[in-house]
Amino acid sequence: MMKNNRYTNLGQHLILTLLAWLPLTSCAEPIQENAKQMLEQMQAKDYFSSPSQVALAEATTRGDLEAMRKAIAAGADVNHVAHAGMTPLFWAIAKQNFEGFELMGPE
Repeated sequence: MMKNNRYTNLGQHLILTLLAWLPLTSCAEPIQENAKQMLEQMQAKDYFSSPSQVALAEATTRGDLEAMRKAIAAGADVNHVAHAGMTPLFWAIAKQNFEGFELMGPE
């Protein structure tokens, strides 16, 4: 009898936890969607000022690895810290260009 009571309490606890958690998950979706939209709307010119850095960021946004290589060869610094602490590496992650991140990352 004691085991059943213990499992019943555990079951009730899990159900209450799930009931408390479900509204939070539905609240998180709009927040995640807003964050995704903000990342998609980020423009390179709003963070990077030099033409070579803007070219690198725009190529990164498009996922154009060849253009990224050209921008780096033309002098774009993959370690440059721009407005609001933005770097080309972070830009690649924000734009979900993981191949671009690997291209710019340490060897």
